[in-house]
Amino acid sequence: MLLSFRASRKIILSFILLILLPVSVLTYYSYHSSIDIIQKEVLDTKLLALRQLEINLSFHFNNIRNVSDMLFMNSNLQTILSDTSRKGIVEQLTEMRQLDNIINSAQDNEDVYKVRLFINSSKIYVRQRINYYPIDWIRQYDWYENILDMYGNLYYKSTYLENYLFNNSSYVVSCARVLWDQNNLHHMAGILVIDTKEKSLNKLISNVQFARSENIYIIDRDGLVVSNIDQSKLGQPAFGKEKKARIFSSDEAVIQVGKGKETRFIIHKTIGANGWKVAAVIPASDILREYKSFNTIISFLLTTFLIILFLFTVSVIAAVMAERLTTRIKNLTRDIETVGIEHYNREARKNKDIDRLEHSIHTMLNTVKRLVEESYQAKVHEKEAQLYALQAQINPHFLYNTLDTINWMAIRQGTTDISLLVDSLAKYFRMVLARGKDIVTIQEEVNLVKIYLDIQRARFGDNYQVIFHIGKELEEYAIPKFTLQPIIENALEHGIQKRKDRKGTITITAEKTDDHIRFAITDDGIGMSPEAIDKILDPPEDSQRKGYGLYNVHQRLILFSGNGETCGLKIQSRENAGTAVTITLKAKMQRA
Repeated sequence: MLLSFRASRKIILSFILLILLPVSVLTYYSYHSSIDIIQKEVLDTKLLALRQLEINLSFHFNNIRNVSDMLFMNSNLQTILSDTSRKGIVEQLTEMRQLDNIINSAQDNEDVYKVRLFINSSKIYVRQRINYYPIDWIRQYDWYENILDMYGNLYYKSTYLENYLFNNSSYVVSCARVLWDQNNLHHMAGILVIDTKEKSLNKLISNVQFARSENIYIIDRDGLVVSNIDQSKLGQPAFGKEKKARIFSSDEAVIQVGKGKETRFIIHKTIGANGWKVAAVIPASDILREYKSFNTIISFLLTTFLIILFLFTVSVIAAVMAERLTTRIKNLTRDIETVGIEHYNREARKNKDIDRLEHSIHTMLNTVKRLVEESYQAKVHEKEAQLYALQAQINPHFLYNTLDTINWMAIRQGTTDISLLVDSLAKYFRMVLARGKDIVTIQEEVNLVKIYLDIQRARFGDNYQVIFHIGKELEEYAIPKFTLQPIIENALEHGIQKRKDRKGTITITAEKTDDHIRFAITDDGIGMSPEAIDKILDPPEDSQRKGYGLYNVHQRLILFSGNGETCGLKIQSRENAGTAVTITLKAKMQRA
């Protein structure tokens, strides 16, 4: 009996160590794995919400940009501001009424709070100080020099308190640009400032379904708070230098900071319209608090499972005599050592007690494994469904609405230039979207470039010319779509338009040599340094530079041609001496 008691105790302790300890470890791992999965899914869901917020914010800022472009290109406004001749009161009042019609039309946009024109103080209506101000007034702002540095492009000023007439103060975000004298492009005719209320941005933030929306920030490039529910944070640094550097090092990410109870997650996304950031700070405790009831159920089920397993194991062991059980274990061990595991699996069926225990353990482990795999697969499918649903929302609806808006503006103003611009833009979209082709003929690519240039002339005028030297015999050869346009766009915007006179020529030639086609695109713009060329052809992974599109063109040409040694882009340039880009691709006829 003493021997049986000692054997029973040893067996009980052995079973506790060999069964309960691994099961406990597995259970603990499964529990924390489920917590990690839940945490990751919650953060992914919130990142999707932040992406939608970024889309809404980009729409808002692009709407402001469209209004600014409409005013910038308005010929009546340009004529009035460029006219420096002395006029009588009646004539100036007539001018003011014309400007009022233009500005009131712009202020009808729901995203625009106030349009301000800072113009020559010789105009008597600058004393109005509602929409018109003396140009000297804007020089008091510390961001005046930043507007001049943009050379007519938009400058975004983050939130500040503006005092309007009649003691009307409001926190606003401003978009400002220089208006050039159309008779002398080196002379400034005025400065256009379009204000939008910070409350408009705040409203977009409050629409995001976060547990604590006060932890969502819009921050500018300097890391200062542009918008937040707590107005005391406006204009203050949102994060420290280290966190700011990590946030601005990528387009979007989920960053974990802190440890233990102080763990927080910073989710951020770049606003495409102006390079600002929208960021959300989420304490880890908030994530788990949202799923507190779920965690309680998991804990209860796991605890119950452990108790039942323990009682079952002890009951089985206590019911069996120590000598008999020890003998059986010895016999099983001997059989396994002498015959092998196959024999053990077959003979175990003859022993009901051991067979049941063995079968239960294997069934349990297989069930746990199967459930973990099914849970993982279900999460993967759920995430894929969420991504597909988000992608389904991204459609050209916004583009078509923009075309309708421009067309409405053209009808209202009675101008034909905007109508022509809309027509060119529609042709452009038809060529871009037609049949969804990624490979087009050289003729189709050239036509796409010409329509693009028609659109750009509405923006830059006829200060530049583009010359094509492409033979008829090359028109039916294949080329990846959007190969020429990014290069011509770079030459126009970053080469010619940065010259002092903003005039220049772009020449495009093409020839076939053996089994390759070679394009040469040259311009007489400001050129670039060797370091800039290196960054274009080999950008860092987190690059957001303007030349990143040329890198993509280079890679697509290599994939199209299947040869990275002889095909792709080559750039030659000298500062203040122009740029030459050579495109080499495999000569292939376009399939019908």
